[in-house]
Amino acid sequence: MPTKKKSAVPEVLPFPKRLRRAAELWGKMQKVVTDKSNLILKAWAADYFNSNIKSIQSAQNHSVNLLDRAMTILLPYLVMSNPRVNVDAVLHQYRPFARTTELALNQWIHQFKLARNTLYPLCRNSLISMGIVKTGVMKKWQVEIFGNSYDVGDIYSDVVDPSDWVCDPSCKTIRDASFVGNYFYLPTEFAQEFYGSKHADHIKPSVDLFGELSPRKLAAIQEVDADPKFLKPLTRFVEYYLPDENVIITQLAEGEYTRFLREVDWKGPEGGPYDVLGYKWFPEYPIPIPPAWGWLDMDSMFNIIVNKIKQQAASQKSVLAYEGEAAQDAERIADAGDRQTVKVDHIDSLKQLEFGGVNESMYNFLGWLQGQWSEQGGNLHVLGGRQAEADTLGQEQMLMGNASRSLEYMLQAVYEVTESLTNKFAYYLWTDPLVDIPVIKEIKGVATFEEHFSKQNLKGAIDDYMIKIQPMSMQRPTADGQFQRLIQFISQWVLPTLPIASQQGIELDVAEATQKLAKLAGINDLELFFKPAVPQEAKLNPYNPQALGSGMEDGRTGMMGAASRNANMIQQQSRAGGQPSPPQK
Repeated sequence: MPTKKKSAVPEVLPFPKRLRRAAELWGKMQKVVTDKSNLILKAWAADYFNSNIKSIQSAQNHSVNLLDRAMTILLPYLVMSNPRVNVDAVLHQYRPFARTTELALNQWIHQFKLARNTLYPLCRNSLISMGIVKTGVMKKWQVEIFGNSYDVGDIYSDVVDPSDWVCDPSCKTIRDASFVGNYFYLPTEFAQEFYGSKHADHIKPSVDLFGELSPRKLAAIQEVDADPKFLKPLTRFVEYYLPDENVIITQLAEGEYTRFLREVDWKGPEGGPYDVLGYKWFPEYPIPIPPAWGWLDMDSMFNIIVNKIKQQAASQKSVLAYEGEAAQDAERIADAGDRQTVKVDHIDSLKQLEFGGVNESMYNFLGWLQGQWSEQGGNLHVLGGRQAEADTLGQEQMLMGNASRSLEYMLQAVYEVTESLTNKFAYYLWTDPLVDIPVIKEIKGVATFEEHFSKQNLKGAIDDYMIKIQPMSMQRPTADGQFQRLIQFISQWVLPTLPIASQQGIELDVAEATQKLAKLAGINDLELFFKPAVPQEAKLNPYNPQALGSGMEDGRTGMMGAASRNANMIQQQSRAGGQPSPPQK
């Protein structure tokens, strides 16, 4: 009886090998993105780090750096200073401690220099490729590697280079990924001891050291070796976070040995240690398209045209042509200085000729390219304050508002990542048994007192509190901008509502407001002419509606030009009894 053939069953690799294979597939996807990012970085650097550039003339191929202009304009909009957070409590009895948590968290963010150490490089990477940050608490073995940078128990929030990022290649979004992680290096000798003798024989150096090459191999190298050299033997590892199992797994980055070196439960905040920042997410793809990719072609074309203009300008010349009998006349003219008189015998045999010169039509094309570059980045000219693009102030304010709205999505993405980071900071501070942050709390008009954010003083659980980033807190306000906003707030809100406020026992402290405005305006000798005097009773002026249609038409007044019936009605009702004043004669 013939035997039946067994159906072919696909071989199922062990889980460690499957994880290694998935990481290798992600590396192929990431290489395409890394190559594009390197093009962007090369254009941004404009050959500054090129060792072949020996003179100014040889460095003029990238005269106008549109990438640098865009980065300089956008980065201050995304992050310029440490964020400030608001902390509120769900339960009313916890709200006093919510204020303590808010002060402690803001103080810790300031001491950590979050904007400089984390947010700025994170946003910079997000414009070029994608921003990744890893947050956690330093362990003893990590402190031994990083040296004096951290102490045991310190919170770290380090930016991961996109080339070291690893993710599930089959996912459609990072949120759906079965694993995420990053590559890192450890000293080989330390890793052999840390991961134990069971794995020590398989942990080999992954890098070249200085002086390893033989003289024969050195002679064959024509240029500087592209592979970096290190002083100490290092081994490359990869660490994965698996959200379904909520574990952290460590594995060798390459080689035949795929067994897990370390597996620990994740005991940090929900969501894992990683946060990813991107803006233009392609459908069903876990890698974003960075904004700088849209500027690269504009930058390249712009510099091609600029280099042509430079060549045309350099080739421009003016010569004096003469016929044979006018040789002496030409020589006398060439020797003469500016505005001198010269006697010639054959003036009709002399002629000045112009060669070369800049084609002025190219300037129009450069202007078009600049306009397209500005639109590609969301009206970069308006955002950067480089030039006005409207005829009136009101129209310019509208353009500025539209340009700002085009960045709201990017700002929102940055704020969401920053909120995630601050929630993780709060979690680690909340669970740190040794935390003790003194803060100064103030009761308006009563007193100030010191309170401590510590394990002994915690109220409730971290889930009882809500942490939000203050809007626009990551943009450094200028004194002039604050002065204008304060003037606008007083004139458009405080003064119109002052009658209602006075009925509720609230008054405007003119002296304090004047001191604040003078400080913002840089006036240091205010006390010389603004002095205290005997207070006098002041009455509010009667309601006096403005004539409809008066005012500027371009929005340069506080009420956007003409008065409105609604504004007059509000002013009328703010008077006692809400009765209109007698008609003006």
